[in-house]
Amino acid sequence: MELKKSEELLGNDVVEAFIDKFNMRGHKTDPALIQDILEKDLHLGDSELLKSTFHDEFNIPQELDPMLDKVALGLHEKHPAVVEFLVEADKRGLINYDGENSDLVIRILNYSFILEKITEKVTLDYRWGEQLFNFFFDKRAKMGIPKGVFNSFRGAYRIAGRWFVAAKLASIELVALRYIKRMNKKKFEPGSLGDKWNQKTWIAMLNLNIYEATMQDFFVKKNGNSEAGFVLTSTTTDKVTCDGQVLYHHTQGWASLYHTWNLCFITQDLPHLDLMYPKLLIPVVSNATGDYYIHARAIALVITFNMMTLRMAKNIPSPFEVPNKEELSEIWSEINRKYARELLASDEKERGNRMGFIKKFIYKRMYF
Repeated sequence: MELKKSEELLGNDVVEAFIDKFNMRGHKTDPALIQDILEKDLHLGDSELLKSTFHDEFNIPQELDPMLDKVALGLHEKHPAVVEFLVEADKRGLINYDGENSDLVIRILNYSFILEKITEKVTLDYRWGEQLFNFFFDKRAKMGIPKGVFNSFRGAYRIAGRWFVAAKLASIELVALRYIKRMNKKKFEPGSLGDKWNQKTWIAMLNLNIYEATMQDFFVKKNGNSEAGFVLTSTTTDKVTCDGQVLYHHTQGWASLYHTWNLCFITQDLPHLDLMYPKLLIPVVSNATGDYYIHARAIALVITFNMMTLRMAKNIPSPFEVPNKEELSEIWSEINRKYARELLASDEKERGNRMGFIKKFIYKRMYF
């Protein structure tokens, strides 16, 4: 869906108030800062592929307001739960900014600009993405995380000391490597055994990714958000196509719930949010339709989660912590529970009970 600019949405609404609170408007990209981010955060400063592809974008200052406009409009048009969370958090006075760390705000904006450009390019050109990922995997191996699912798990756990970080990195490694392999093969005949197996494999990998965070939320007693994750695995699409992109054909309601669920999860559970928030807020991800959402989000996740793990490898601390994050996460968790139950009711009305007896029993025991 093409986003239509609405001047009314750029007025005194909660999203624009949030943008204004952090003084994000009126900035341009800084080529020197972009190069610093490419070198220190993305470990791609010496990539000739990036230099040639984005020479003008990264070396000539670019206005950042158009990106913020898309973020604001995307939240209003596609992500009502996020907007509802911002309204509730603002009402309770839980999101405050005193002007400190303004340099970090500018850095995050520039990082978001870079991530948007790279993610968008990979979504449109998987061969370009394959070149970039192979370049990065070689550099990452020299920092203690070899290429491969099991190798990346061992390396990440040794570095981070957290099972979730290691399991997540291994699972996205599986997605990245399978994505490249799948794109380099001929298409399956629709309806063939190979096509059906391919679809089931992609859906299983997505559900694994969701279950990892869902169980983490459950263990830290964020039951509302954990329930949202459980519902996502129960209402996911049963159709995946591979034609230059791996497309999960979800409804917008499903994509919107995934978006707010994941934002809530990382707020509570992950460090280095200067890297992790942008992977969900850049327009190529947040404004994607249900068909394209997971494809774009997966690419951004592969990039950002690797960056976070490499920061841990170098013992770099998180540049900021979210004030009031426990209370914010609790509010967000309950909002997501409401939207999850609405999605489940809608899905069951249209497609019947797809949970099955055992999963339905587990669902009721865990969340009611």
